[in-house]
Amino acid sequence: MNKVVIFDFDKTLTYQDTLSGFYFEISREKSFRIIRHLIYFLFEVGYALKLISNDALKRAGVKLFLNGIPFNRYQSCCVKYGTKIQLNPTVLRLLRKREKEGYEIWILSASFEDYIKSALNVNVQGSKLQVDGGRVIGLESNNFGRIKRSFVLSHFKDRSVKEFYTDHVSDFEAASLAESVFMVRGNSIEEIKLK
Repeated sequence: MNKVVIFDFDKTLTYQDTLSGFYFEISREKSFRIIRHLIYFLFEVGYALKLISNDALKRAGVKLFLNGIPFNRYQSCCVKYGTKIQLNPTVLRLLRKREKEGYEIWILSASFEDYIKSALNVNVQGSKLQVDGGRVIGLESNNFGRIKRSFVLSHFKDRSVKEFYTDHVSDFEAASLAESVFMVRGNSIEEIKLK
């Protein structure tokens, strides 16, 4: 079987957004930690009000919490944080069922792929960091919206995407390439029509 099943991560395979929790975890040793989180909260409000883009929000988070830290520290924090993430058991059971049925499983997420890989041992395409001299220097790519669609078009051009599971309309461009699309709301999974 050469078919693929794709899952979003935050609020699909988890009950909540994981990125803020990751920033909280990695910023434990940073100076002005509370001020950094307050500034980031203001960026989150700006994003919720559609005053800034998701890219601007992600770049702000990287600048506030990750720029300058040793990459090996980032990686060890990803491993530690990934094991703490609470997964949605309903969606996780479905993922494992599809895996046993022989489907190729992928997670496409705007969260950092390094900690998602620590949470689940499957194929992951997520956001990536720029690293120079062993230190984080910025955001390399934000796997969000149209970027996910481009990945699906290029990576699965010879294979069929059987199902796509998401919680958010930002994934609809990518999800529309699948045979079936499912909206996840907590433990509820409902098939929707995009075509």
